[in-house]
Amino acid sequence: MFTALGKKLLRSLFVHVLGFLSLPEGRMVNMECPACEVSHLMFVVRVKRWLEYIPLRCTVISHIPGGETHYFQCNEMEGRYVVVVIPGSAKILTLCEVEVYGSRSVNLALKGVAVQSSLQGSYIASHAIDGNRQTFHLHCTQTEEETNPWWRVDLRNVYRVRSVSITNREDCCPERLDGAEIRIGNSLENNGVMNPR
Repeated sequence: MFTALGKKLLRSLFVHVLGFLSLPEGRMVNMECPACEVSHLMFVVRVKRWLEYIPLRCTVISHIPGGETHYFQCNEMEGRYVVVVIPGSAKILTLCEVEVYGSRSVNLALKGVAVQSSLQGSYIASHAIDGNRQTFHLHCTQTEEETNPWWRVDLRNVYRVRSVSITNREDCCPERLDGAEIRIGNSLENNGVMNPR
């Protein structure tokens, strides 16, 4: 997967390659054959689409003490989906509140739709976007113990995300979030887990 810097470098390289291959009117160099022009144009379109989905990671959560809320800067990463995933086997993902902020100080997640990889009891995904920072387990989400558990909010539109805040559970197991990744992007491939990482 690519970091934000890696994605920017790839985009820059792509722009330079396009500048080298393109004619002033935006048509591709025909390389002495008419079919090549179409082929190069198809390559450009495919690469542009591919670059939009290069995974970026906002952050890796090292540790959030129980009952605390921590903010993570995402440097205006663009995307419709915000995903929290814990890589590894025999993991349980628990979130008490997830807030997503764009250019204004409005929590975009409040109008979103949340889902998660599995459900433990009544700890549904929407508990993390209800605007309630209660840290007792009844107000939090929780997956079953599984490999790579994830939680995702669909913001219902593409936004530039400045920051994401996570509120951790207080009454048990705050270490469960250690190593979790926050990813932002537009892809639902692998349930959004392939998004910015």
